Amino acid sequence: MSTSLPIRRPRSRARRRIALARSRVRRRVRRLTRRLLVLGGWTWLAAGSLVGFEVLEMLFGTLALAPEFIPLLVIGLAGAWFLRDRLRRLARRLRLLLLRRRIARRLRRSCGRVPRGRAAQAQPAPRAYAAPDPRIDA
Repeated sequence: MSTSLPIRRPRSRARRRIALARSRVRRRVRRLTRRLLVLGGWTWLAAGSLVGFEVLEMLFGTLALAPEFIPLLVIGLAGAWFLRDRLRRLARRLRLLLLRRRIARRLRRSCGRVPRGRAAQAQPAPRAYAAPDPRIDA
């Protein structure tokens, strides 16, 4: 007997497309299950970090008679943690946006123009008693 590999014959275009579709479906299913596994661990950590692991243990102790509510509790706590995190990020972005607008408004009032880009970093801060800009009077 020979140990050589069998000769592969070229497959038809339809079979190649079917094989490609199967591999794409397998890849998507594998990625989805991986995401669900990661999400499962994330929900436990998020729930524990929101209320503390001691409180989480106490909640699980009280739900010993109704264990079907434990996943709902964990998902609810993780959702609350996620929402709190998103609200904090949104508040921080809004504070920065308002700060930038306030700075731009003060610069417009003080010298009549707003520096942008690298020129804004290179310019010194405006002095309290700066000479008026001749371009404004023109």
